[in-house]
Amino acid sequence: MKRPTPWYRVPEAWLAVALLGAGVAAGIALAVVASRLPDARIPDAPHARMTGS
Repeated sequence: MKRPTPWYRVPEAWLAVALLGAGVAAGIALAVVASRLPDARIPDAPHARMTGS
């Protein structure tokens, strides 16, 4: 009986690992960039008033 191939010897497994890692890295990069950018300023938007009640 032939032994099954270990997962790390299958090229498609490494493709899946690489794609998953790239997705995680892109998500982290997107979060970092978004946290460093100021909010967009819309000139004609009505201002929300803070009420003390």
